[in-house]
Amino acid sequence: MVYTNPEAPDEICDIDTTYDYKYLVMTISKGTESKNKVYIANFTDPAVKMLKGEIKFQKLIDEYIGAFSLLQTSGSKFYFDTNFNAPRGKVIEIDINKPQQKFWRDIISEPKGTEVAQGSHVVNNYTLIVKYMKDVSDVLRAWQLPNESNKLSEAKMMFEIPLPGVGSVKRVTGRYNESMAYFDFASFTNPGCFFGLDFAENSL
Repeated sequence: MVYTNPEAPDEICDIDTTYDYKYLVMTISKGTESKNKVYIANFTDPAVKMLKGEIKFQKLIDEYIGAFSLLQTSGSKFYFDTNFNAPRGKVIEIDINKPQQKFWRDIISEPKGTEVAQGSHVVNNYTLIVKYMKDVSDVLRAWQLPNESNKLSEAKMMFEIPLPGVGSVKRVTGRYNESMAYFDFASFTNPGCFFGLDFAENSL
């Protein structure tokens, strides 16, 4: 697939799909600034399905107003990790049937005080693990994202994941459709250890 925009030759695009393979997602950025645009295309479009012909993208976010990273979808609802109007980070919901900015909703608000959200990872379909920096130490919290089965209007904080002490979490991994999440932890007194968290058993 080839994408070009003669009016903005310095733009760089990245193509991915939603986890359910219903949408093609194009993230567009330029330069080194942490801002991007997001376009989507439905796989029911024959041009998308066959990757043949001109694909008609819906310009979901068409301004460089912040960084937007797609986390998960539920029906027409798209959930993004973003710093838009939230320098310490938050998670928002955009309904692609009502994509205007006035309809965007915060489902995990920007943290208060000195906490900073530093990234999120989806496992167990709609479980979101968010890493926060709090008082020079990392904190992990598990949230339940809204979806068509739980009927939540916003994300629900499930619990804070216990860590061995004050330190840093380098990364959180795991497949979006499996119950296991993994993370590695290190501190001044701990050179590094690897943990697995099973959301099916709620065991670490």
